[in-house]
Amino acid sequence: MASDLARDLFQGGHRSSLTDTTEDELAEVIAGLLHAPPTVSPRWLYDDVGSALFEAITRLPEYYPTRCEVEILDGAGPQIAARLPENLAVVELGAGTGDKVARVIRNLVSPRIYHPIEVSTAALDRAAEQITSAFPDLAVRGLLGDFTNSQALTELLAKVAADGPVLLFFPGSTIGNFDPDEAADLLSAAGAALEPGAPFLIGFDLVKDPALLEAAYDDPAGVTAAFNRNLLAHLNRRFGATFDPARWRHTSRWIPALRRIETWLLSEGDQVVTIGGTELSFGDGDGIHTENAHKWDQAAVTALAKRSGWRVDGWWTDDKNWFAEALLVRA
Repeated sequence: MASDLARDLFQGGHRSSLTDTTEDELAEVIAGLLHAPPTVSPRWLYDDVGSALFEAITRLPEYYPTRCEVEILDGAGPQIAARLPENLAVVELGAGTGDKVARVIRNLVSPRIYHPIEVSTAALDRAAEQITSAFPDLAVRGLLGDFTNSQALTELLAKVAADGPVLLFFPGSTIGNFDPDEAADLLSAAGAALEPGAPFLIGFDLVKDPALLEAAYDDPAGVTAAFNRNLLAHLNRRFGATFDPARWRHTSRWIPALRRIETWLLSEGDQVVTIGGTELSFGDGDGIHTENAHKWDQAAVTALAKRSGWRVDGWWTDDKNWFAEALLVRA
């Protein structure tokens, strides 16, 4: 199936699909909720509603990563582009609005096509429309689905790479949502189809004052809380689950030993939820772990690259040294 989905990307239209079946997705969600502690993949934060809420988060004063990354891409964009080949296909993992990739594309020499990958139809369409408007001569063809589908991602990149060099772009510190082993697996899968020297530009949020980190993930206006609770509403819409999002409280906390922010939803009172015919009981204060946000330093990024078949070829930070853009090349 993955091979057919990868081929579909090139058979007309501006987007196609790269997802597991609904049955597979439901089984994965139920298995996570039955785990101790219960957990749900952060991919379920991002339906159309969740993507819109996340865009609102990026404009909050407490949420510094977007501003820091834009500062880097604006200031160092020409330096980054100078290290890249001509005639690139740009493949963006988790495209969002396309605002950041536009800052990369404008500095490239003769890019040939842009492939955004997104789990949200609305976000995918916005990214495609923004890039088409800004670069009318650039071909744009997107893929609706989960880029963590390793086999399909590898096959997709092999198809893209057959036509010329590829730049992978993974902005927004989304790499921090993965445990280190998962991040290494993703980078390995992404590189499996690419030639030595292929570039991969990734945003990394750096370790800093825990107060700054915790404020960025639990804003006083409650936008992040709404974003987190929408995960439950998304499961209701997608699988007919019976979560009452209003009965769950958002919380986030810095875990120093793991160098990550953990985001949770805590049950307010005792409740029973059903999903896919499975009944789940939650006591007052019981939690569902919905997201990690790992933080990095240059040594950790270098080690991640090395273990997954890449090496760090460039490193740029904002003025505060809060965020980094790393250029990896395939070893």
